[in-house]
Amino acid sequence: MKSPASPTEYVRRAQPRSSLELVTRSEFLYPGSMNRYQHVDIRVTDLTAARAFYSKLLPAIGFPKQGGKVFTVFDAEGEPPQAPWFGFIEDKQHRPNANRIAFWAESREEVDRMAEIVREAGGRISSGPRECPEYTATYYAVFFEDPSGNCLEVCHLTD
Repeated sequence: MKSPASPTEYVRRAQPRSSLELVTRSEFLYPGSMNRYQHVDIRVTDLTAARAFYSKLLPAIGFPKQGGKVFTVFDAEGEPPQAPWFGFIEDKQHRPNANRIAFWAESREEVDRMAEIVREAGGRISSGPRECPEYTATYYAVFFEDPSGNCLEVCHLTD
């Protein structure tokens, strides 16, 4: 079975009474399955700087619950196993690389808004917001780095 193109791609599913319900493509392809994304541990060189940056970024993306006794975490709404989360671990020897974590945005305007949040939070915009025809004709994104140099992206894609 083909993997879903994106978690926000919607398909219509007929219900027993002939009504239609919008469901995510992954729900359609894998009914009853749980969220397969559980968490990401991000290494940072300065936990204080990371907290300051991510406490502005992650709630705006949908991870509003901040906590953690051993390390800082930001949870999405809901309960495990459906609620993904981010954890941050300080590692003074951490060296960023070309790996990138990307987040979906509902619109181009949301990408632009997130770019402003990144700037205000002290992130470094490396590219955009801009159209990215090298990916697809409708791909629009901002690429940026956190204070430790980790690569991130917020993108919007239509059809």
